[in-house]
Amino acid sequence: PGAVRRFVETYHARPAARPGLTLLLHTLRAWKESGRIQWVAIFTGQSNLTGRATFATRCLEHDAGTRRLFDEIIPIESCPRTSRPGGVAVLRDLSRLSGDPSRVALVTSEPRFAINGCVIGVPHYDPSAPGAELDDALANCVRLLECIFPA
Repeated sequence: PGAVRRFVETYHARPAARPGLTLLLHTLRAWKESGRIQWVAIFTGQSNLTGRATFATRCLEHDAGTRRLFDEIIPIESCPRTSRPGGVAVLRDLSRLSGDPSRVALVTSEPRFAINGCVIGVPHYDPSAPGAELDDALANCVRLLECIFPA
């Protein structure tokens, strides 16, 4: 769609995509197509009350060349909250995706707010950090996912 293409072109004008993300999304796409995994969902801090979470997710897929990878978009308003020092955090409950915790994995920069599944923590995205360091974090994530979901 035109709006997605225009957004991605603007986005590329000033690099902000997390390094290594395309590798992760391509890996998930290949595994899904081969039957190694059945479902890919995304928990997002975006609201979807006006379609923003769906739009941002579709832009992410378009940018990575993995159109329609995500089977489910779980926006912030669909997640329970939990208290934390200094405020409230969004809890990512993986049991909403599967009753079997061994069949669900989440890659997140906030692993302490995820429950009921395998959780892989990655550093918060900092555009000023060296790209290679962030590439390595998501490449390591792919290796851990290979252990969780063996071929």
